[in-house]
Amino acid sequence: MKPTELRQGSNFGRDLSAVTDLTRLLAHLDSYLINMAVGDFHLLLFRREEVETKGIGDSLVYERKGGRRVVLRREGRTSGWRNLLYPTRLPRRSWDLCLSHLMSGEEDLGLALYSVDDWAQPHLTAATPHVANALRRLRVLAEQEDRNRSLELMVDARTKT
Repeated sequence: MKPTELRQGSNFGRDLSAVTDLTRLLAHLDSYLINMAVGDFHLLLFRREEVETKGIGDSLVYERKGGRRVVLRREGRTSGWRNLLYPTRLPRRSWDLCLSHLMSGEEDLGLALYSVDDWAQPHLTAATPHVANALRRLRVLAEQEDRNRSLELMVDARTKT
């Protein structure tokens, strides 16, 4: 491992520890993947409500194909992750697909599917827990904001009565 790659991984973890929204997280992820020369990367997030009620529910929030970022709608798109694992058409070139399960504590957050050269594999493996922990923190922040909004509405309603 080269010191520059180790430094990039360290900086990536540091940067993710300060993100407060998904847009910034994806910008840091994009920069890191460019630096690591990752051509194909897919970030799928599980929607908690659907996983809890139906056992399914995923949203593709980041996609990189052939070294270029694919622009997705703001809310991502329902991916059908099985299509990524078992494509109906095989790509022209052969590539190995790596899968990292994104877990933070006991929470199952999603999947990272990617294709990398052997030298970069340990770096991506080390980076995915940073992504998972940042995603968990963003989820907690969103839940707190929702709770705060609900409390404000309750206070307003009581004040009016």
